[in-house]
This record gives sequence, structure tokens and C-alpha cells, in this order.
Amino acid sequence: AIFTVSMAVLKVLEKAGFDEKPVVVAGHSLGEFSAAGAAKVFSIHDGALLVRKRGEFMQEAVPPGVGGMTAVIGLPSEKVEEVLKTVKSGFIQVANYNSPEQTVISGEIKALEEAEEKLREAGAKRIVRLAVSAPFHSELMKPAAEKLKVLMEEITFKDAEVPIINNADVKPMKNPEEIKNSFYRQMFSPVRWVEDVLKMKEMGIDTFYEIGPKNVLKGLIRRIDRSLKVINVEKPRDLEKLLNQT
Repeated sequence: AIFTVSMAVLKVLEKAGFDEKPVVVAGHSLGEFSAAGAAKVFSIHDGALLVRKRGEFMQEAVPPGVGGMTAVIGLPSEKVEEVLKTVKSGFIQVANYNSPEQTVISGEIKALEEAEEKLREAGAKRIVRLAVSAPFHSELMKPAAEKLKVLMEEITFKDAEVPIINNADVKPMKNPEEIKNSFYRQMFSPVRWVEDVLKMKEMGIDTFYEIGPKNVLKGLIRRIDRSLKVINVEKPRDLEKLLNQT
């Protein structure tokens, strides 16, 4: 749904004559596929297929109830990493570096429970178990990544029209093989969103357009650097307001 809504909003903007072309694109987790769609790497049909099958592959990789994810709020990521090294009851790792004060961890349920207790003791302000069905962006997703890798070979990838800043390495990508490799590794690697945003700022970007449902990234970007301008485009009134300004 996120990919579909994002692509639909983008198409409406294009047809309405919004002519501010992006200098660079990026997305958080699944949003990286939307970013690739915006950069014309693949067709909307193929992008939707990739996103749907990616979800299926991830569900198949780990049985329900075996793994999960937890948001850790109010503790620096370095401290979170330090605490995770002490967890002995199962596999666990950082999944998302969302903002300087919000890190998401992913792993086996027993390991999550142990980590949550230790992170509270370490001073985390809030610990929130996420309503997800699998430990995304962790090594436990490698079987899913292998399936996605095979599927991507059946789909036509083109050079990106503008650079995509990827989640796994925080680097600009345009080459199709590079993009496929990034999508593959992203499934079992942390989303380095804080670094992505700072990388784009370093490239001279000071205005971000969040295209798609909700405004989660707007909040995260503002927490990373309040000097950055973020415009969310989701509803008809957002489109109308944006078009009236141009």
C-alpha cells in the first residue's frame, strides 16, 4: 500500500505540472523501493510485484512468534549497541537508526525480552514492542533476501534518473546492478536513516518532499536536523497547497 500510494501521489504531481525535479531520492526500508520507482528504475507494475513478493518472502523466513522488533527511545544508538553485545539468550541486532534518540532492534523474542530489560536499566525513556510479525532488517531475513535476489533477475532494472541514497551503505546509486545488490542486502542490514539524511544535507539538500502516506519521515528528519525543511504530500489538500506555491 505504501508503494502504491507513493507512486499515485507522484503521478498526480507530475500530471499537475509540478516541475521541481528531485536532485536525489531516498526511502526508509520499503520506501527505498518507492524511491527507485520515482527514479524510474523499474515500472510501477514491477515495483508493486517486488514489494508484494518481498513481504511474502520475509513472512516465510521466520515463523510467527519467533522474532520481532522493539523501538528504543531516549538512548543514544551507541549505548543501544553496547547493551545488545551483552544479550545471551538469542540473536539480536540493530535494525533501524531512525533518529539520534530512536533506534529499533530486531531479533528472536527471548533476546528481545532480555534486551528490553537491560535497555530500561541503561536509561531508555521508552521501550515499545512493535506490532510486526517478523524480525525485519536482521540476519534472520537472509533466506528472504536470497529469494528476492532470484526474483530481481526476472525484472528489468534501468539506470536511475537521479541518485538513490541507499539504506545499507549511505551512498548514491544509479547503476541497476548496484541497486539490486542494495535491495538484497537491505533486507538483512540496518536502515541507516540518520546517516542518509545527513548525507543528503552534505550534498546540499535543504528541502525534502515526503511523498506518500503519513508523515513519519518528516518527524524523523526534523529530529535529525531541525534546519531542514520537510514538506509532506499525501492528501488532496497537500497537493493543492504545494501546487499553489509553485
